[in-house]
Amino acid sequence: MSLTETTPVRAYVRGVTFSADTRAALVTFTGASTVLAPLVLGLSITAIAIGVAVGAVAIGLGLAGTADEGRGVLPLSALASYDQGLALGLALCAGAFIVTGQPLAVVVFAVAAFAQAAVSLSTRYTHARRVSQNFL
Repeated sequence: MSLTETTPVRAYVRGVTFSADTRAALVTFTGASTVLAPLVLGLSITAIAIGVAVGAVAIGLGLAGTADEGRGVLPLSALASYDQGLALGLALCAGAFIVTGQPLAVVVFAVAAFAQAAVSLSTRYTHARRVSQNFL
């Protein structure tokens, strides 16, 4: 079964399900946190560079999912795949910092990976149905 914009994808984390708009806000927040945390914590230049790069991608994905249609908007079926890929990428970054022996960087990227995975697993990748209002 392939994802289309009309196929509701629902996975529940403790019974919480996010709308596409809430998902956009949470992914943008995760991206901003991934950019700022290495800077604030004084991590290595490598961790800062990876945090800025991955955070910029996350912010872009968050902003790309804020509208139903228009320029710069990705289909929700694509956003589902990108969200999962971002969570996997953050987990791989945490794994790379385990190998290099930077425990604080591991924590930053592992928390971001967990947050992104939770958002990805608990998002309804469908837009709310627009109900036209009849004022007559």
